[in-house]
Amino acid sequence: RMVRVVWLPQVCVCLAVAEVGVDVLAVYRDDTSGKKVSDSDLFGIPTRVVISPKTIAAGMHEVRDRKTGTVQSLATEQLLSYVRGI
Repeated sequence: RMVRVVWLPQVCVCLAVAEVGVDVLAVYRDDTSGKKVSDSDLFGIPTRVVISPKTIAAGMHEVRDRKTGTVQSLATEQLLSYVRGI
């Protein structure tokens, strides 16, 4: 099980997800968000979590399931519950 965190200003979210028992690939490089998202698709990462200034301001995290293509906005606690179910 692997979750890719595309942009992470809050290390605590990354650590909380990792504590759930999934592998986390955090991307800190200085590329555009679009490039990072594209790379996650190329790598075949099954679940992508995007944490950006926009999602943080809204108190939500964008989660995309690669298999179904569904995109959800989840609060941190909802995100942790979602990841536990992967």
